[in-house]
Amino acid sequence: MKNRIAACILIILPLLSFAAYTQTSQQEDLVSRANAVLAQTTGTIRLKGLQKAVKILRDEWGIAHIYAETQDDLFFAQGFVAAQDRLWQMDLWRRQGEGKLSEVIGPSAVERDKFARLLRYRGDMKTEYESYAPDAKQIIEAFVRGVNANIEISKNRLPIEFQLTGVKPEPWTPEVCLTRMAGYVMTRNATTEVQRARFVRQFGKEFVDEWFETEPFRKVEIPEGLDLNGIDGEILKSATAAGGPIVFNPSDGSNNWVIDGSMSATGKPLLANDPHRAIALPSLRYMVHLVGPGWNVIGAGEPSLPGVAAGHNERVGFGFTIVGIDQQDLYVEEINPANPNEYRYRGKWRRCGSNANESTSKAKAGRGKSN
Repeated sequence: MKNRIAACILIILPLLSFAAYTQTSQQEDLVSRANAVLAQTTGTIRLKGLQKAVKILRDEWGIAHIYAETQDDLFFAQGFVAAQDRLWQMDLWRRQGEGKLSEVIGPSAVERDKFARLLRYRGDMKTEYESYAPDAKQIIEAFVRGVNANIEISKNRLPIEFQLTGVKPEPWTPEVCLTRMAGYVMTRNATTEVQRARFVRQFGKEFVDEWFETEPFRKVEIPEGLDLNGIDGEILKSATAAGGPIVFNPSDGSNNWVIDGSMSATGKPLLANDPHRAIALPSLRYMVHLVGPGWNVIGAGEPSLPGVAAGHNERVGFGFTIVGIDQQDLYVEEINPANPNEYRYRGKWRRCGSNANESTSKAKAGRGKSN
């Protein structure tokens, strides 16, 4: 019996060793393939679309310090280096905002894709740009040109994630930077509106006014004819799915605080920006240093957006935190009981609009419709 066991062990160990060798070999091959398509971060790159030469220095942490002679070139270069470092992440975020995530990860993302497509902005882009800073359009367009410049020169040597999934990044447009999904995910105000409605039903509006204040403060108003019993946790099922994690877990809350210069060791005031976001790889933040006409700012933003959201220039430190403001409205529509395709508006039944489209879901089932 002992001899049989020994024989089995002698047979099994070589098999295990072969399996371990095969796995190690595959891992080394994957690393080799990934390294072969790493972005060029030294030397000279010639790109169409630049007005003048731009200098980009990478520090020991890989952070890009961009020096440009024009504002257009500055943000063109930011878009280019962001895509160098984070193109796969940027493509996933884009798909999340446009409702195309199921094309990559399959049917599990269909619900969030449905909600994302309902959330997409369909208004006039001129009016949209006018709601931002005067040069916002110019900055966004320059950033997008930089992203596309990287996609163009990388199309035959895409990052390893694209190779493994067979996904091809599409050219960017300014609309990608203006999707509404980021605002929804960060604040989730629509979810709190459902919660407040349920609390009003259970405890009364005076209780909600006292314990669930908004900023600026507004008293709870119950629209005439609204049946609070019809509002439950399932009402935002697809919205909740849309705001769920792709590869990282959500983490709520954030804060800012300041130390007066009279209380610091240097005599200078200190600003702490403490966003309670998930620690993920790749990071949700993208560090960059921008130096150009009117610009000398370093800090963190998001890889898919131009500029810096939390950082400092030569004189001022700045950050942001999400507070309980009322910035999303949730409408409860009355549907015609005789025709589910009609809703009541100002005393009349109106036909519901539709947004029927088709996308390819990465699954055995093939194509799936999202309405």
